[in-house]
Amino acid sequence: MLVVDASNHVLLANGALQAIFPGAGNILHQRLELILHSREFLAFVEAVRAGQAQPQQAIEFVAGTESTWVEATGALIPPLDGQKGAWTLFVLHDITRQKKLEAVRKDFVANVSHELRTPLSIIKGYVETLVDGHRDMSVEDREKFLQTVQRHTERLNSLLDDLLTLSRLESMNPGLHCESTDLAACSPA
Repeated sequence: MLVVDASNHVLLANGALQAIFPGAGNILHQRLELILHSREFLAFVEAVRAGQAQPQQAIEFVAGTESTWVEATGALIPPLDGQKGAWTLFVLHDITRQKKLEAVRKDFVANVSHELRTPLSIIKGYVETLVDGHRDMSVEDREKFLQTVQRHTERLNSLLDDLLTLSRLESMNPGLHCESTDLAACSPA
């Protein structure tokens, strides 16, 4: 959770936010632009203030070669007594692991489609040869062809088992992890 004032000074940042961005250090009363380096997030901040933001937005923060992905939601907090401008509340959920798993899944699907084609093409070619020329082939050659077809059929079966395992893993829903937070202890001084 993150609360910023109208001039982008951080008024509140809970421990979960600092866990997502461990390099941010003590961020209270610092300008948001100096802490969280993402044009996309700063554009989201302005969109929330203008009432034009999407309800949730996935945003990538890049630090060197590392990327951190968050799902951001934001809302305006109307000015309180004596407050100069509206504050803005942001809730950021770390979805880095999900994005990495998504990328792995996409790579896996691309690789599987290639891996399925190879044994299928070999099986097709060997079966066509057996069908067309089995009478003219020696018993040893037919045996070699059938062993090759069997080996590649087992390879296809193994790939399909991997796909079914992936499907089962994706269908598992871990649910949300809830925890209590003392809001009074988090309020700005």
